[in-house]
Amino acid sequence: MDAAPRRIRLLSSQLANQIAAGEVVERPASVLKELLENSIDAGADRIEVEVEKGGIGLIRVRDNGAGIHHEDLALAVSPHATSKVFHQNDLTRLVSLGFRGEALASIASVSRLSITTRREADEQGWRVEGSAGEVTPAAHPPGTTVEVRDLFFNTPGRRKFLRSESTEWGHLEQVFRRLALSRFEVGFSLMHNRRRILQVRSAAASDALERRIGEVTGRAFLKTSAVVDFSAAGLRLWGRVAGPEAARSQADLQYFYVNHRLVRDRLIGHALRQAHRDILPEGRHPGYVLFLELDPTQVDVNVHPTKHEVRFREARLIHDFLYRAVRDALEPDLSTLIPRVEQPAGQPRPYPKTELRPVSETAVRESVAGYARLAGPGAVSRPTHTTPISKRTLGRLVDVLMENYLLTEHVDGPRLIDGGAAREALAYHRLQAAWSEGAIRPQPLLVPESLEVERGAIARLERNSERLSRLGFELSPIGETTLMIRQQPAPLRRVQPVPLARALLADLETAGEAALLRNLARCAGTAHRRRMDRAAAEELLAELEPLAEKLSGCWTRLTPAVLARLFEAGQV
Repeated sequence: MDAAPRRIRLLSSQLANQIAAGEVVERPASVLKELLENSIDAGADRIEVEVEKGGIGLIRVRDNGAGIHHEDLALAVSPHATSKVFHQNDLTRLVSLGFRGEALASIASVSRLSITTRREADEQGWRVEGSAGEVTPAAHPPGTTVEVRDLFFNTPGRRKFLRSESTEWGHLEQVFRRLALSRFEVGFSLMHNRRRILQVRSAAASDALERRIGEVTGRAFLKTSAVVDFSAAGLRLWGRVAGPEAARSQADLQYFYVNHRLVRDRLIGHALRQAHRDILPEGRHPGYVLFLELDPTQVDVNVHPTKHEVRFREARLIHDFLYRAVRDALEPDLSTLIPRVEQPAGQPRPYPKTELRPVSETAVRESVAGYARLAGPGAVSRPTHTTPISKRTLGRLVDVLMENYLLTEHVDGPRLIDGGAAREALAYHRLQAAWSEGAIRPQPLLVPESLEVERGAIARLERNSERLSRLGFELSPIGETTLMIRQQPAPLRRVQPVPLARALLADLETAGEAALLRNLARCAGTAHRRRMDRAAAEELLAELEPLAEKLSGCWTRLTPAVLARLFEAGQV
């Protein structure tokens, strides 16, 4: 016999708030986000954050903002209570970060919450604990302090899904950095387990803005990024975008703000990926700190409980504007990869006539031998290839096209070789072979080079010291954000050590060995992708020949069928 259907009942306020907290309070990082946004909305220009046990034990946020009227303090921890919106029309022109009136009530339902506040005009401060609503006098300077202790202490089901202290701390620190970038006029400080992690002063002048970006993202980002400042159609995009040499394996250095609100939006992400399409290899991600400013009525931020998503009235306009702004900033990088040819309008493009005359190998050998007799022994090295052309897989070099592509001749048709891809394939083959023997042989640098890194990178190095050694690196910290590169992998000794070390650090803790080797090899390929002269091309061809069949992905045969397809109707 079926059980009788349950009757419908109203939820208690405590249970309703705990359910709402599931949308707002996912982990300690989301608590910090809500509290920081409240402090910013209160007009604070100094915000101090103290954290214990990754935010699970304590999150304390102290500001010097406007404070809360003592008669409103009990209401502040009630659901659907806010000072930021009053009418329905207010939702169409939001300028505050918060507006839902749910955060404090949700946090109070799953933690031990206390708020102490004082307005400038008040003689004393006031304090409220939890959602009980009892307000008591308390000593406090102008501003507000919010303490959140023992997160999820009363919901063990939620608490057991939290990660380790170090993982939760990593998420929390990332949120702090993202919010610290959203308001340059506010000074921020962060402490974890009584240790100061980061302190940034308020910034107003342009050089101070640059300093803030460097303090939060690391000075290395400033050195490898281009300035963006583009305005059109009532929109403005400004900030910085990294060049292709600073591409990352993860999307972990992407900060985008709409009217100073941190957002993650598909339309924005698509526009920025399209702008980088021609300069980033597959699987790599751009780095950027960008601020979009527009009329608040043209964007809807009331889309998701976490307020990360937005909806634009003119989505196509926004997409094209972002694409154009970032594309223009990256133009120098694009011009080195895609040569621009200016051609007068209406005139046919002239095609150069090239006369290819066969050169016999006997003539070449006789010519070299003649110079050798005149110059004396050892003046001219032996030809790189002694194998007849008919037995070489890749043939003989004819020319270097666009400073990267090698055109060779062969008895069964010409070959076209991608120089950058060939360097990458060779590097990966050598690294993989060395790794399979147990470790990659290091190459000491004659002159060690320094590298600026973001905060936290030193700790990652210390945790992965054995892995670094096996990869052939020696990186020694000489400061909180500075490393000295003393050794690099011997198979990559010709690659500049700074971009090589930067590629390693981006993936050190998240990638497996194969992915790490692939990223290091990609860095080697990028380093050789530009300005390849004939001598370098000959050398590359000699290195590639013995492995040509194994590394077939970086060259192709230009058969009659391939060439014919290029000249099919409508293709030229």
